[in-house]
Amino acid sequence: MTPMEKLTEWNANWTLCHSVVRCKTCHAEQSELDRDKAFLHGAGCAKASRGILPWQALGDISIGKKHD
Repeated sequence: MTPMEKLTEWNANWTLCHSVVRCKTCHAEQSELDRDKAFLHGAGCAKASRGILPWQALGDISIGKKHD
């Protein structure tokens, strides 16, 4: 998967605004200050198993780290 494809996939699941990541499905949020903590989705969120560490995933994309 290319970096652009990874970023597109990340963006399909997450929103980033003012140092806060938000799940596009349940709208749960996580501050960048909590980037090393597991993301807590809302109850019953269909994406609960996706992107447990969205900040780490975004950082990995930005430096081109491979996680295929």
